Amino acid sequence: MRHKKSLIGLAFLCFIVMGVTFHFRRDIVVEPIRCDILEADTTFSNSRIKSVYHIVLVDNAPYLEQNIRQCLETYFGKNMCLDSLERYEEYQIRFYRKTKYLTLDFKEGNQYNPVYSHWDNTMDWGNHYEDELGEVSYYRRTDGSVFYIVIIYDSGWGVRMFVDASKSEMYSKDYRDVASLYRLKMRELGISH
Repeated sequence: MRHKKSLIGLAFLCFIVMGVTFHFRRDIVVEPIRCDILEADTTFSNSRIKSVYHIVLVDNAPYLEQNIRQCLETYFGKNMCLDSLERYEEYQIRFYRKTKYLTLDFKEGNQYNPVYSHWDNTMDWGNHYEDELGEVSYYRRTDGSVFYIVIIYDSGWGVRMFVDASKSEMYSKDYRDVASLYRLKMRELGISH
């Protein structure tokens, strides 16, 4: 009887360990994230590109904050080149976790398919605060210096009901100019262009 209880306890423990390992598999082996651009917007000023704004859906985002930060910054670094950065005064990429309801078909004001809610099935960004991963952006000042910022939103350890949409971590740094931001970030992230 005693061995039977031990065996059941061991089996239960193995089941829990396997479940946790499966849930955090994206954090155990952090792969490059697979992304699709949902929206992109460019603002012009005096025939120059002033700012660029992207909303990106991430298909395989990890759950732990440090891994999310690394993936988002790596995506930013791999998809930017020095020439592009020097052209823009502002550049921002907002990242969202791809879900059953937040897909490439999302267009605010349209209807969800499959049905999100029988009460109000209208696509709305307000329904997706829990899906926000973070944002990476930079702002170039008139003196040429650059303010680089990364914001990571609470992931709730991968459980949507535990996400606190009001919680976030911000990392920021000033750089002398765009070239120093680019050179130092590429070195820090281990990216070679």
